Amino acid sequence: MIPPNEKRLDKAQATVATAHMIARVVYRMLKYQVEYETISVEEYEAKYKEQQIKYLKKKVAKLGFELVALEA
Repeated sequence: MIPPNEKRLDKAQATVATAHMIARVVYRMLKYQVEYETISVEEYEAKYKEQQIKYLKKKVAKLGFELVALEA
């Protein structure tokens, strides 16, 4: 849910934002001569989880605490 003080993009702005995103992907593919690689849902979720752990470790350290993983 979007907070009331933030506006959603209208259709034209959303179209431009999508076009920019596609242009960035195509530019990178051409610049580095790589093919587009799709990832599976499992790979995406694993990557997302790693990013969240990294973010939380930084945030916890900034607050002066230490994050410790529990053994399951």
